[in-house]
Amino acid sequence: MDDDDVPVEVFRGPYTEAVFLKTLLESAGNETSLGMHRGRGEFPGAPLYVCRADVDAARELVEHFEKHGHWTKE
Repeated sequence: MDDDDVPVEVFRGPYTEAVFLKTLLESAGNETSLGMHRGRGEFPGAPLYVCRADVDAARELVEHFEKHGHWTKE
């Protein structure tokens, strides 16, 4: 496995938000993976992963979504 293919978590939160972000990221050309939802424990929520090569672009989209509650291309 190439280092750029290593999955990196870019979001962890409510399952519905993770699914929405997954759709946004994939429509922007990022390969994603949705992890197992956990309702309790140390790290609750649904984790969303992208390949290391796509982390910067994915985090920008996630941060914008968390700040504004939506995504708009500027």
